[in-house]
Amino acid sequence: YEFEIKEKVTFILGDSATGKTKMVSLINNLNNPSVKINVSNGFDLISISESEFSRFIKHANRRIQENNYSSLKEYWADKDNFPIVNSVIVIDDENFVESNEFATFVNADKYNYYIIINRTQISKISYSVYEVYTLKTNGKSHWLERKYNLPVGAMH
Repeated sequence: YEFEIKEKVTFILGDSATGKTKMVSLINNLNNPSVKINVSNGFDLISISESEFSRFIKHANRRIQENNYSSLKEYWADKDNFPIVNSVIVIDDENFVESNEFATFVNADKYNYYIIINRTQISKISYSVYEVYTLKTNGKSHWLERKYNLPVGAMH
């Protein structure tokens, strides 16, 4: 797998058996010496699950009540409150990406990049249509192809 992330949110769509879940499995096994992953700019590469995101929400909601924040957006606007920084966060086919809490989380985030592997795009978060890809494979190599090939300047 080799690709470049250009924007804060990148969607990866793809048919079954193209290697999407295998890629996440490799990320989750970074301690395995046969897995080598390089991420530029000193960023970490992590994946998060629905249960982990649920813990972020529960913790944030407790802190909001204790410290008189008015909302999740206000709470996460403070870098000291953000649970992950300087990371590329990979999310593989999780239902929580369609929640309002996740939209608030991503839209407030100024510290990370996201690779969202999903069956469809998510309407509640901001992203560029140019950063929606399908994962392709020839059985050995894997690459991304842009889903929408629009002429430059076609989007306003």
